[in-house]
Amino acid sequence: MLATLKRTNRLLLFVLCSAVTTTVCSQGIPPPPDPPRLVNDFANMLSAQEEAQLESRLVAYNDSTSTQIAIVTVVSLEGYDVFDYAHMLAEKWGIGQKDKNNGLLILIAKQEKKIRIHTGYGLEEFVPDAKAKHIINEILKPAFREQRYAEGLNEALDVIFDRSKGAFTSDGNTQGKSKNRGISWWYIFLVILIIILLFRRLGGHSGGGYTYSSGGRHYGGGGFWGSGRGSGGSGFGGFGGGSFGGGGASGDW
Repeated sequence: MLATLKRTNRLLLFVLCSAVTTTVCSQGIPPPPDPPRLVNDFANMLSAQEEAQLESRLVAYNDSTSTQIAIVTVVSLEGYDVFDYAHMLAEKWGIGQKDKNNGLLILIAKQEKKIRIHTGYGLEEFVPDAKAKHIINEILKPAFREQRYAEGLNEALDVIFDRSKGAFTSDGNTQGKSKNRGISWWYIFLVILIIILLFRRLGGHSGGGYTYSSGGRHYGGGGFWGSGRGSGGSGFGGFGGGSFGGGGASGDW
């Protein structure tokens, strides 16, 4: 019952935020990278070798499970709350598969020293809020305080991979725990309302021509999904249009 109320509160908050959000609110959010990548170190917190190693891990995981985990570092949250920034970025990029919503974002804000693990709908039961908080407090915080960013991220991925093992197959089919929870009419109504609000908010804004620059890296504007390889030939084909409802946890270091 408590879990149901918690989910309801998230949905109500999301509906409220969507209703008041305008296109101006997402101007500080970088567009999806082109060519597409799962690791985007805008804040230059990783070496080229560390970034390539993390990218390789995440691409291999995406290929074998269809689950998309993105790591994004930014110089600043530009005045946004870390939850709001993570949610707007995850939705704008469409992390995860559209029909499975099996995306997860690890957002790191260098200036504010904030961390957010933002889980898509399809991964919330496999990486619940309490586990996301544990990963931040017990793995990422200690490593980040010693500037061992790549080491902390690799350890966090070990836990996330283990938790979501068997959740989805490479073709996106669901495995593991049952998803049948007896969804009631109000839940269906809220989901439909969210979809309508999102289409109104995002309709007609492709992001083309926009350029995001941070730490000397430039990414041209483009669509939500790419078809090319990431730099260095990572082989990542692009994000799949997944959705998020507010699951996850935040922290700082």
